[in-house]
Amino acid sequence: MKDKGQIVEILASSSLYNEDVLNFLTKKEELIWYSTPKTYDLFDGILIGGHQGIENFKLGQRRKTSSGGHQLPLYVISIDQNENRIFVGAGNNHPGLLVKVLRILKKDLQLEDTDTFFLNNNFEPVVVKVYFDEEYLLDNVKLYYDKEELFLEFPESINIYKYKNASIYHNETFLATINI
Repeated sequence: MKDKGQIVEILASSSLYNEDVLNFLTKKEELIWYSTPKTYDLFDGILIGGHQGIENFKLGQRRKTSSGGHQLPLYVISIDQNENRIFVGAGNNHPGLLVKVLRILKKDLQLEDTDTFFLNNNFEPVVVKVYFDEEYLLDNVKLYYDKEELFLEFPESINIYKYKNASIYHNETFLATINI
């Protein structure tokens, strides 16, 4: 369905990115909070144009987002299907593109024969290596896992939308592949 919609720019300096960190009762609560994507509203940013169909966009996309006059390229940081709105941010390090914790449901994982490793984890952190698209290595990533989901806590916030998949290794043993 190709319905016209709005493109809204969220500034990197928006107060949305200056939230106070909460006091969490459990590590899982903290990981869920950090991994929950931001939700934006029309009034959080500046209406900069329109689009010809929400189905033409995906998170992290740069193509078809510019309305001109920006010093940095615009990237899709959020899609609101209900309101038919695309939210964009300037630059590939815009806070709306950065992720500190990635949450993956077990059903979305491609696991090797290492289910035993995950079942015995008891939600204790395991330090792993993550290869993004087999070209970019990130060391010292903490993996947390329970029966329903997996969390990857990165040492610093990263733009994962540049990549299509990630492979997770523990002590040189392949554990899983994630499609981003």
